[in-house]
Amino acid sequence: MRKKGYSEKEKTMLNVAVVTVGLIMIYVFNYERIIAVGKWCDVLVKGVLDLFLIACTVYASKSNPRKRNMLLVATMLLYALADEIAAYNVVFSAPFYVIGHLVLIFNLAQTGRIDKKQHMLVLYLMGVGVLLLLIFRKPIDNVIESQFSVRTGMKILIIIVWLFYMWILWSKLSFSLHNRFYRASAFLFTASDVLAAFRIISVLPEIPFFDVPCYFLAIMFYAESAFSCEEKEVVTIIDVVDINRRLRQSGIYYCLYGSWALNLSVKRYYAQSAEYRLAYDVTQLDSIRNLLTRRLGFKVREDHFPVEAKLYSERYGNLTLHGLWHDDEGSVLWLSTHSGGIVMDSQYFRTVHALGNEIPCLFPVDENDAVLSFLIPEE
Repeated sequence: MRKKGYSEKEKTMLNVAVVTVGLIMIYVFNYERIIAVGKWCDVLVKGVLDLFLIACTVYASKSNPRKRNMLLVATMLLYALADEIAAYNVVFSAPFYVIGHLVLIFNLAQTGRIDKKQHMLVLYLMGVGVLLLLIFRKPIDNVIESQFSVRTGMKILIIIVWLFYMWILWSKLSFSLHNRFYRASAFLFTASDVLAAFRIISVLPEIPFFDVPCYFLAIMFYAESAFSCEEKEVVTIIDVVDINRRLRQSGIYYCLYGSWALNLSVKRYYAQSAEYRLAYDVTQLDSIRNLLTRRLGFKVREDHFPVEAKLYSERYGNLTLHGLWHDDEGSVLWLSTHSGGIVMDSQYFRTVHALGNEIPCLFPVDENDAVLSFLIPEE
């Protein structure tokens, strides 16, 4: 049974929500007065709201230090900058909003998993974008005719920009489905942008009540998501290359195996994997352990050294270490807790070139090799 009362995190989130909604209502219902005073007043009022949300995001990031939250703060700063520029020129603010969305997508792609269903969701939603363009074709044509002299070329450009922007926006929605705050933020961003587009083509009255609250509520949920970000779920090519660079500099013997070794062998650089799997020379146990825990920030979660160990780093994600033994006869043994070890043939050791890096890998020549099936983990 749940205890009465709220935790400190829940109280903070509730306070952020109450203050944010209050500031949004003040801004929306006094919009005409604010504009009448001057653009500087609009910049000031929106600036106060954005600074409040940025401060909440920074606070949440420090109380819940995750890799995703580091880039979340950067995105918030881009959104705030775009808000201020929009008060003077909406067109000039657009690139900053788009860059903010791209940073967010990159952030989510580096820290969270996306499955085939989510990829399909993006395609379906892009289809919705095309459908909206067809439904509101005449209002869009009227706006283009009134604003631009080159109608045909501008229409094509607007369609391309619209589809690209929808891809950015709905990719963010797809990636965010694992976090309810990101999900709420993505839906509200979508609603805000579509409503703003409707205002531009005069489908809705030109008042800020519809899209502005949606936008700032989306920012609010985005800020609050920092309290609930979970651990880094994936290891990407950026992590693989960086860990490889650190290991090469240390002079420690190692080789990559498992999912990422197979990905690199077929140049599948943009794949996602749940972990980084690394085989090492057990005679260098102390050296590699010190490198990973002291310099790279890994924490040991399952210690079965020297045969195997599982580690985690907020920067790099999950890592599995497995020991190799080089005997006096020149053979390499894959250590096992169930046997004396499995002899590794030299043909399984290869160097893969990936993004300008040489990465030593260990994988079977034939993916159906039953003896070395442990090198092809199922995820």
